[in-house]
Amino acid sequence: MTGCWFLLCVSAFAQSNAPLLWRAKQIQHAPPAETNPYFGWIIVPCEGGKTNGASFRTTIDAIYRAEAAPIIKHVCLGAAHRTGALQEEVIRQLKDTVVIQKYPTRHDANGWMWLGGTETPNRLTQTMYQLVHTAILNTTVVREMDEALSAHGLRITNVSMEKLYIASEKGKFRWDAIAWLIIGKAEQSAATGAANATPVER
Repeated sequence: MTGCWFLLCVSAFAQSNAPLLWRAKQIQHAPPAETNPYFGWIIVPCEGGKTNGASFRTTIDAIYRAEAAPIIKHVCLGAAHRTGALQEEVIRQLKDTVVIQKYPTRHDANGWMWLGGTETPNRLTQTMYQLVHTAILNTTVVREMDEALSAHGLRITNVSMEKLYIASEKGKFRWDAIAWLIIGKAEQSAATGAANATPVER
């Protein structure tokens, strides 16, 4: 990850409302493991009053019109998950899991149950985190992204999150995080890491 695109995610995360319209930015990547920096694309929600957004498929097609063999590795969710399918479908998938079942005994004074960003996560928290991770990959939003990416031999392969928590407001649950989707080759497993989740009794 580079500081540049991480800041883009944090900036978008600060916005409260986001339509599912997207835009692409070309930025320089300089991760520690790479010997040479390179330019690649990041897809972010069209937020903050910007009006040049488009559907995910249109955004991907525009990238390939601009560059024959682009490097596209990340989709920053920004605030796009706070309403609509990304929010509702994840919570619906968590309904009968340990995440919701354990919420009453694990939330703090603010009503938040932190699943990501803790310094010493326990087995239960790790399992809860993995359930949210898997639920995101199983949303219609990600499936539609995969359909758009498949024409180019790509797909969403993983989810990375920071500051992940579950909250309940007037009995209605919601999730929030600084989150981004990882794009990889189509043959890569979209459930990377799922097999490593530690099972915990409900």
